[in-house]
Amino acid sequence: MIVFDTAYWKKNQVWWHIIGWLIYTPFVALAWGGPFKEGLIYESSLMPAKIVIVYFNLYVLLPRLLLKKKYLAYGLSVCACLCMGAIWQRIMVIYVYIPMRGGAVNAPFFYFPIMLRIAMIINSILILTSAAYILMKGYRYQQMIKELEKEKLSAELKFLKSQVQPHFLFNTLNNLYGLTLRQSPKAPEIVLKLSELMRYMLYKTNAPRVPLSQEINYLKNYITLEKIRYDDAVNVFFQVHGDILDKEIAPMLLIAFIENSFKHGVSEGLENAWVKITIKLEDNQLFLDIANSLTSPQSMLSPSKNEEVINDEDTTGGVGLPNVQHRLELLYKGRYTLDLEQNQESYHIKLALELD
Repeated sequence: MIVFDTAYWKKNQVWWHIIGWLIYTPFVALAWGGPFKEGLIYESSLMPAKIVIVYFNLYVLLPRLLLKKKYLAYGLSVCACLCMGAIWQRIMVIYVYIPMRGGAVNAPFFYFPIMLRIAMIINSILILTSAAYILMKGYRYQQMIKELEKEKLSAELKFLKSQVQPHFLFNTLNNLYGLTLRQSPKAPEIVLKLSELMRYMLYKTNAPRVPLSQEINYLKNYITLEKIRYDDAVNVFFQVHGDILDKEIAPMLLIAFIENSFKHGVSEGLENAWVKITIKLEDNQLFLDIANSLTSPQSMLSPSKNEEVINDEDTTGGVGLPNVQHRLELLYKGRYTLDLEQNQESYHIKLALELD
């Protein structure tokens, strides 16, 4: 709407001001009570003083005094302007308007009741225009704050998302490194799967939202890669229920939970390790349920002598889970619940998310 388009208003503000004064003058002339022509002449003769006072107030007094909280200086300045306006109006009435009508002056020049009434009329215009100025300033300030918040959110989300990809790539290359040291025949297949994952990460996740079907296919590829890596050493259950078509989600949002379940439920070498992943769609709600076996400190196995493992600085989740929790708060604030439960044998994640 044009009324709230500040760029449109700023571009055409001169014309809007001219239109405003052209509407104001005949309106006051009609309200004057006498013949319209006389009222129009009277108001036109007084218009220069009103225009000077109004714009002096808008562009000098308000920004330099009132908005800087110099209230006394502003009040004295307004009073001075009102006095000058009243003097101007008396000059125009006594020396222009009354002689033009062929009348005679019956009151002294500085007649207080008349001067006060003139000052109050001018003051009413100042109040209306000042209120409009302050409202517009407040609106522009709010728009500026919203834009800054939007830019800050966008920058923060890009930063968080940029952390997800290197973190995931670091862990996957770590896994591939161990397999190549053992000259495992699985290494080429992992490279192929990794290339598919990287293609999705590089070319499909630049948008703020991606189709849920693509995101789930990405998760399937990741799980396949992990199953190749661990062969039959881990039982993996992955199920998707509900209609995933025509649904969208923030990219790379769920992978951190699944990656975490493999990293801490399987990679420590626990026998009979297992991971259970369920994604369920109900209307516009997504439910992610992940449970994985958990290695106790006594059962954690160290790497073999022939297999070097790149050290992950943070063995309790890296940037993964803190990152995704932060992204959830930024993208789906008030529209998600996240529960993390841990006991001696398993770790459980429950996410309920309201999709767009």
